[in-house]
Parts: sequence; structure tokens; C-alpha cells
Amino acid sequence: MAPRAGRPELRGPLLPGLLLAAAALSRPAAPCPFQCYCFNSPRLLLSCAPGAELRQPPRDVPPDARNLTIVGANLTVLRAAAFADGDGGAGVRLPFLSALRLTHNNIEVVEDGAFDGLPSLAALDLSHNPLRALGGGAFRGLPALRSLRLNHALDNPLRCGCPARPLLAWLRNATERVPDARRLRCAAPRALLDRPLLDLDEARLRCADGDLDGRGEEADAAGPELEASYVFFGLVLALIGLIFLMVLYLNRRGIQRWMRNLREACRDQMEGYHYRYEQDADPRRAPAPAAPAGSRATSPGSGL
Repeated sequence: MAPRAGRPELRGPLLPGLLLAAAALSRPAAPCPFQCYCFNSPRLLLSCAPGAELRQPPRDVPPDARNLTIVGANLTVLRAAAFADGDGGAGVRLPFLSALRLTHNNIEVVEDGAFDGLPSLAALDLSHNPLRALGGGAFRGLPALRSLRLNHALDNPLRCGCPARPLLAWLRNATERVPDARRLRCAAPRALLDRPLLDLDEARLRCADGDLDGRGEEADAAGPELEASYVFFGLVLALIGLIFLMVLYLNRRGIQRWMRNLREACRDQMEGYHYRYEQDADPRRAPAPAAPAGSRATSPGSGL
């Protein structure tokens, strides 16, 4: 019987190709990290459960992951190459990751190169984290980055000291990535209170010699304590002076009597010096010169 018109005939070489495609589609997906959930459609999504007690990003994220969400963990510090096996891991481990959400993870420090190994990352969300330090090269190696969220950090006052210099330089070169950058205001030191960060000159963010790791911040923090100690010292000196004046006032009569006696004693002493001076100046009171040796003493009535 001739094949029915309009229906393609399955030829020999076509059937093995369909079987290979079906086998490729039916192969098991890459395993998910512990305490994380994977979704394979339409693109691989990875979401780690809140309260997962993660202290570092999971190491067994599937390499073809597109989106990664970690919420409610306790990461605290994102170290260098945190998503590329850490410790400056070589190679690119997540080459297709385009969105990374790290909210509510208690992140305080982001070290230089923390996101190395993510060349396709376009959206990074670090909101709702008590950020304290951002390394100057924290976002290096992210050529595709278009969106960076650092909002909802109202409980994290910005200290405009020496460590804020790299952040200021980066914000000025990436204002289009941080639309609300002009809303960043300084909470310390007192001289820069409530000043917009972008309005400051780097010279205002003073650094001591070799102070690039936050020691200047401690010096700024010690400023109010030092000022309070000076005020306390001044109050103590004022109290001592007041007590001294009260002692003088209560003993004013005895002091006056002592001063009068001292003045009279000085007057008597000066009068004695004056009397002796007058006696020494009278030539009639000068003693007679002594007779030369060998001469005979003669009385006025004796003859020669």
C-alpha cells in the first residue's frame, strides 16, 4: 500500500537522532546544594531556604545556574572569590549566573574581588544587610553588571572616614548604577554630620599615614571621649581654684595681719641699713691712720 499523502515517512537515520535528543532531555539535572531548591524551567533557578545557617555561599551550585537567591542566611563576610571556590579560585565556576540576590543575610563585610568568577552577572541585590565595609575592588570583574541594590540600610550609619574613600570613588564612576547615591549622608564624624557623601572632596576624608584599614575610624570615635575628658579636667581645675579662693576669703584677717607684720619687719630692716649707711658716709667718724713702724710716739706737751 502506498503511504498516505501529507504524512512524512520516518526514515532510518531520523529515528536514532530523535532517540538521542530524548535521552539528552531526560538525563537527571545537576544536584542541588544542601538546604536549597532547584527549578529547571524555564531557566535554572536556585533558592536557598531562609534560616539555612549558611556561613558561606554553597559550593555545589550547578554550573549552569542562571539565578541564585540566598535569603536569611548568616554569611557575615563575603571573602574574595566567594562564588568561585574562594581563596582566589582559578577559572569561572558560574559563567551563566545573571542574577544574584543576597538579602537579609547579615552581611557586614564585602572583600575585594568577592564576586570574581561571575562574568555574566547583571543584577546584584545586597539590600537589607548591615554593611560596614566595602572593599575598593569588591565589584571588580563584573563587566555585565547593570543593577546594584544597596538600599534599606537605614540602621547602618555611614561613617565618612578614610575607609569610605574607595566607596566615594566608585560611586562617582557609577552613579547610573546607584540612582539614589545622592541620598547617602554621613553620620560621623561630627564635622561632616548629615553631609551628602557625593558632595565631599576626598581630602575631607582624612587618613593618617598608613591608615587604610579603619584605624582612623577608631580615632574619630575616640574624639568625643577625648573632648569629654578635657571638659572634666577643666571642671576639676575650676573647683580647685574656687576652694583656694574660699580659703583666702575665710582667712583674710589673719592674712592682712601677717602682711602688716611682714611690712613692718621689712621697714625696720631697711631703716637699720639706712642708718649704717649714714654713719659710713661721715668723714669725721673715720678712724685715724696708724703710725708708721719705728717712730716714737710723742705726747703734745713733751719737748724734743
